[in-house]
Amino acid sequence: MVMGLKTDLFLVYTTPTKDIRWSGKLKDLNLHPVYLIDLEEVNIQKAILVPPHIHIGKPFDVKELKTAMDLVLDMMSELKEERERYRNLFKYTGRCVAVYEAIDNGKDFVFKDFNPAAEHAEQVKKEDVLGRRVTEVFPGVKNFGLLDVFRRVYKTGQPEHFPMAHYKDERISGWRDNFVYKLPTGEIVAVYEDLTEYKQLKEEIKKKEELYRSIFENTGTATVIIDEDSTVLLANKESEKLSGYSKKELEGEKTWEDFVVEEDLKRMKKYHDLRRKDPSLAPRKYTFRLRDRQGNIKHIQVNVGMIPRTKKSVASLIDITELKEAKRRIEESEERYRAVVETAPNGIIVLDKNGRILEVNKKALKLSGFKREDLIGKNIIRILPKIKLDPEEIISGLKLAIKGEKPDKKVRTFTNLKGEKISFIEHHSVLEKNGEVVGLSVIIEDVTERCKAEKKIKESLKEKETLLREIHHRVKNNLQIISSLLNLQFNKIKGEEVHRLLKESQGRIQAMTMIHEHLYQSETLTHINFKEYTKRIIDNIFLSYKAKIKKKLEIQDIKLDIDTAIPLGLIINELITNSIKYAFPTGEGTITIKLTTNDDNIELIVADDGIGLPESIDLEKTETLGLKLVNILTKQIDGKITLKTGQGTQFKIIFKDKPRKR
Repeated sequence: MVMGLKTDLFLVYTTPTKDIRWSGKLKDLNLHPVYLIDLEEVNIQKAILVPPHIHIGKPFDVKELKTAMDLVLDMMSELKEERERYRNLFKYTGRCVAVYEAIDNGKDFVFKDFNPAAEHAEQVKKEDVLGRRVTEVFPGVKNFGLLDVFRRVYKTGQPEHFPMAHYKDERISGWRDNFVYKLPTGEIVAVYEDLTEYKQLKEEIKKKEELYRSIFENTGTATVIIDEDSTVLLANKESEKLSGYSKKELEGEKTWEDFVVEEDLKRMKKYHDLRRKDPSLAPRKYTFRLRDRQGNIKHIQVNVGMIPRTKKSVASLIDITELKEAKRRIEESEERYRAVVETAPNGIIVLDKNGRILEVNKKALKLSGFKREDLIGKNIIRILPKIKLDPEEIISGLKLAIKGEKPDKKVRTFTNLKGEKISFIEHHSVLEKNGEVVGLSVIIEDVTERCKAEKKIKESLKEKETLLREIHHRVKNNLQIISSLLNLQFNKIKGEEVHRLLKESQGRIQAMTMIHEHLYQSETLTHINFKEYTKRIIDNIFLSYKAKIKKKLEIQDIKLDIDTAIPLGLIINELITNSIKYAFPTGEGTITIKLTTNDDNIELIVADDGIGLPESIDLEKTETLGLKLVNILTKQIDGKITLKTGQGTQFKIIFKDKPRKR
């Protein structure tokens, strides 16, 4: 420029910029700008919409021109620095930036710029998007809703915030938060953040919060979070049940101190303070008494821990009132058990499955002469020889008991430490836990005095047995004397009827004599072997009458007491005698005698194949002495008699094999 020339106008030329701050300074020079533009329609429209980038002013003198030129140079330098700062900000910012130019009258937009942060977030290179439509690069932008935002901002020029939403197409998906505004030059700028990781983290945190909330609510125990000032910050449903208060009444309204009984409060406060100074100074688990809304006192076991990096604590509370009561009942039961065991009349020794002595009562100590400390923890094998008991024999019995078998409960004898001989019987009880044998309880029944008494009784019984045998012997002798006297009378008195009566009486006496003879000769004095007795009495009758009649015997081995044997023997005597005397006129025939048992019944059959009794005979109304006697004796043994006539005669008597009334 030639200085000093009189110029009506001067031209200041720069390239278009986004932000020309010195335009305001030109205004301060009070110059009147003239726009210099190309005559293209687009440039005309821009010149109308934006502040001037090209100014033509008319200077008043050279000084003013120089000042204007200096001003232009300064502004050019400042503009270059400003542009560099914004370029670095665009390049290195952590936020995604995309610049768009409107096409199709603002219906679509093409990429003009794309910063590295956007490249990383969208996984696409800048050169692959520049000049391309946004709907082509991001086909989901319309459904996403961002395209409508671009159109509104382009039309109104007003910036908009498009809150975080989820974008998805076939290539990429994620959460985006957009700020959209319009440049003075008409470009649309989207500044946005890729919040996908943030959203995922937030969802993960939400899930964990829900999980922890679920755990907190469903632990099955009352759980609360306590603040430093003792306030209940959070309480679960179980806490409501335990305290009787609702969550609304607890959270932020109550302190844990409101529930602790006065006697436990001082201790609990001490723990609370110590825990916040140093958690290791206070116990984590302890018990206290809680008073609920209804005033009920509950025994509580609490487990307390500090929440890391806070002054808050979490407490888990378990109502152990029933457990405490059960423990008290168990202790009382154990005391009662101990009292029963200690006062038991028998010695009791508890062993584990290896034979180690776990417990022993006072009676066992008294019987053995040992002290408690001499036995507890010792193996019983080492103890037995000291009291002269065979370890192998005792251990064998213990092993059988553990297997569930019953050892022989015979009387054994040991010599205690005092030198006393003790007679005893062992009883065993298997100890089980969860179905497994863990030990054995051995009960020592002291039978020393009983054995002494039994010995005396046996000696006394032996004396009485000897005496009773002597009595039976003498009764037999006396009956034989009576039989001999009758025999003498038989020889002196004449007459067949008298002879018959005397002979029948002798037969009856002989039947009773043989009973007493069997009793004093048998091993027992109360029962006789009736099979042997029956054979003897039948042989004696046949011998007495010199009968040539045949006899058939079917007699089982049956033992009867004297109260049954004597009447039954007399019945057999009467029936056989009658058969021999009246059933066989020719002196030939057979008599059958059967004696059998069936369950509780005994059955006697006496039958013959003789001429038989008249069919009209009535046993209940008979006039014959023999049959009357049979009826009386049958009733005496509570029996039932039946008579069968026709081809011979059969008497059947059934009676019970049990004690009868006398």
